[in-house]
Amino acid sequence: MRALLVAAWLAMMAGGQSPPKSPPLSPRPDAAARVKQLMKDGEAARQAELLDEAIRICGEVVKLVPRNAEAW
Repeated sequence: MRALLVAAWLAMMAGGQSPPKSPPLSPRPDAAARVKQLMKDGEAARQAELLDEAIRICGEVVKLVPRNAEAW
């Protein structure tokens, strides 16, 4: 995820070739919003992975529980 954010930031900063003695490029006005959206998307993906893992673990636990409640 961090590599994706760095790549997005570099792409935004390299918006075009600047003359050799010009001041450094400033980020585009929508750059902050784009980075914020990428971070939200990354967080959503991470939460989805955690949810999938939790569902998998619950499935393993259910397999361990006896089917007959009287067996407890």
